[in-house]
Amino acid sequence: MAEIAREGPECIPELRPLWLALRDHHHAVAPELGAIWDDEESWGRRRAHHERALAGTGAFVLVAREAGHAVGYALVTLRGASYTWREPAAHGELEAISVLPEAQGRGIGRALVERCYAKLAERCIDTMTLRVIEGNAQARGFYERMGFAPWVVELRGKRVSPPVLSSSDLR
Repeated sequence: MAEIAREGPECIPELRPLWLALRDHHHAVAPELGAIWDDEESWGRRRAHHERALAGTGAFVLVAREAGHAVGYALVTLRGASYTWREPAAHGELEAISVLPEAQGRGIGRALVERCYAKLAERCIDTMTLRVIEGNAQARGFYERMGFAPWVVELRGKRVSPPVLSSSDLR
């Protein structure tokens, strides 16, 4: 079984192959979303995001290692209370979770999610949110088995061409 440890920003360079595997998986399950960035651009953007996230208060990254090599990771940031609902007072957001394809099916993803909950519990936080691509049935099934359920629905729109306005639209 993989060993999971909380790490600091110094581990970020090790996450590159894990991010690229996740990016490739995203493209495989949702090619209709368009072209993806090449390896260098994609990793540069994600590395910068991870650096910013880990500079934030309470954010953490867990890295799963087998034989000293990173085979999975999870990045969690903290979010405050809703502007509408009283509960939860705060929650963790699972910003990224990735397990190398050759390491999948061994319980590493489950262990990472459980360890994320344990780390959040140290701050008296019992709720975690995440985003998943609509067409990613495998990931959605995994998260549902872990107790996640739809909470809010994020919609995406893309205007193909500017709308043609008539004079009545301008009144």
